[in-house]
Amino acid sequence: MMKTFYRLLLMLMAIATVTMHATAASRLYIEDFSVEPGTTATVPLLLDNPDEPLAAFQLDIYMPQGLTLAQDGVRLAERATGSHQLMTKINGDHLTVMVFSFPATDFSGSSGAVVYLDVAAVDNFAGQAVINVKNVALTTSDAHEESHPDFAVTVTAAGFVVLGNEFYMDDFSIKPGTSQTVPIVMDNKASAVAGFQFDMYLPAGITATATSFTLSDRKGESHQLVANKNGDHWSVVAFAFPTSNFAGDEGDIMYVNLTASKTLTGSAEIQFRNIVLSTSDARECPIDDFTVNVTADGEYVAGDNLTISDFEIAPGRSKLVPVLLTNETVEVNAVEFDLVIPEHLTVSNQVRPGERAVGHLVTTSQQGNVLHVVESSNPVANFLGDDGNIMYLKVKADRQFTGSTII
Repeated sequence: MMKTFYRLLLMLMAIATVTMHATAASRLYIEDFSVEPGTTATVPLLLDNPDEPLAAFQLDIYMPQGLTLAQDGVRLAERATGSHQLMTKINGDHLTVMVFSFPATDFSGSSGAVVYLDVAAVDNFAGQAVINVKNVALTTSDAHEESHPDFAVTVTAAGFVVLGNEFYMDDFSIKPGTSQTVPIVMDNKASAVAGFQFDMYLPAGITATATSFTLSDRKGESHQLVANKNGDHWSVVAFAFPTSNFAGDEGDIMYVNLTASKTLTGSAEIQFRNIVLSTSDARECPIDDFTVNVTADGEYVAGDNLTISDFEIAPGRSKLVPVLLTNETVEVNAVEFDLVIPEHLTVSNQVRPGERAVGHLVTTSQQGNVLHVVESSNPVANFLGDDGNIMYLKVKADRQFTGSTII
């Protein structure tokens, strides 16, 4: 039926040959709109053709349940000249619309409405529905047909609150020379989400490592997270195999441990780009790019401290955990401390000196769950530098280890 209509259009325009070519500039479309249930909305069919005049077009309109478009609900708009004609025909489940002229005459202008559609909503129309427009053809006065993709129009019942998915990190402040774990929040009330991806661009003075990225307890048993440094940004992907949804529809979805340099001052921006949420049936929900303001919380104050950073360990596995010494106000040649070992974890008596501990030895003794550690040198030698690893502890978790604990 569509081909028959198009042949008729060409005959009326007295054109013998049609040559196909693609032009990206021209666009026929209907903007998303809302309508009161039980009323009729007049909607413009818009044509943008800045690069080339157009004389005719045709398309098929598929109406969803709850909305109707009658044959007499279509009329020409201001851009159609006095010689343009309109033809409509119901073809099964869709309405075919054709606009043409004889002799062939261009639409006036290069943007704006070419047709008005009267879309009627039933009394109980609620939520949202989609009008699909297919088999679009645009034609010039010299018989060139421009290719045009199908398109869809979202119609919303007036008063209906449209829920959208959100993915964001709030602005935060951080003390120079420290690390801080910052949550990323995903509110997905519009749809369940099974995976996501994004690119994160860190400013000068803020750094991360591959182990800085962890999923929250909304993850399922099969969810995994992969973070890779790609030039000037981090690419992060979270997925599940087999596919499964994250739990819940709002709250922290992951955490990023960020480190601020000692020289960080003022404020800077973290940029998030190419954010996509995906459903278990492979549909994608793009999220707008956004920025996060990071503010230095005061200025760095030199100090001395011995720390062990938080870490993850799998049940039944072992891990080397660094002990970090910062000694910016004094030179240090030895350390001594007691380590209280919690249930389900063990620490080997064999403690390895770190990169800063050249010429140092580590001795240990254990009483109950307390490991006494001494690191020193003979002859006496200071630890190199003023910040970094001075020893590595070998920590092992038994197979019953779950949740989290404190050393």
